[in-house]
Amino acid sequence: MSPVLGQVAEVTVLGVGGPRTLSCAGPDRSFPAMAVWVGVSLAATLVSVASSLVSVGAGVLVAVVGFGAVVGVADVVWRRIPNVVCVSMAVLAVGFGLVFDSVLLSSVAVGALGTCTPVLVLHLINPTWVGFGDVKYLAALGALLGVLFWPAGMVVLWVASVAAVLSRPWVPSAWRRSVPLGFWLSASSVPLVVVVLVVQ
Repeated sequence: MSPVLGQVAEVTVLGVGGPRTLSCAGPDRSFPAMAVWVGVSLAATLVSVASSLVSVGAGVLVAVVGFGAVVGVADVVWRRIPNVVCVSMAVLAVGFGLVFDSVLLSSVAVGALGTCTPVLVLHLINPTWVGFGDVKYLAALGALLGVLFWPAGMVVLWVASVAAVLSRPWVPSAWRRSVPLGFWLSASSVPLVVVVLVVQ
């Protein structure tokens, strides 16, 4: 969908003749069509696969940066995380495991389950606490990080949660009402991958 028509916001003001309702057009933030996300995911996947020819660590790092940037923007602007991005990340993680070392598949599975399970429980208790998009993204991110180090996803979840809480006084007011967890997860995963690669 192209941003042709703006969203309409109504404001009631007091005037000489009584209250009046004014409308003003804001920027259109319609969620982009599926083709956009498919194209972006395909591009990120291809670049990650190409980078893995250097090393699996390079492939994971490029994937985390590329997919993380997409999720961060989507979560902040549209408050949604595209399903195709999560699926692409999970498929890429399994592919890395199959190609480089089948033993990695167990780390991929443990990383995915260990990372998303605590948040899934919170979502099932009260869906307003955390969206299901965050649960899916955590599963995919945990799987991808599990290629390098299976507890990495859980560390990212902890760091992102702390960062989201500590940043509340300085972030926009809209973020205080609804925290874009996907943004913080993406921002936290990149430095963690760098640390893991340096240590390994």
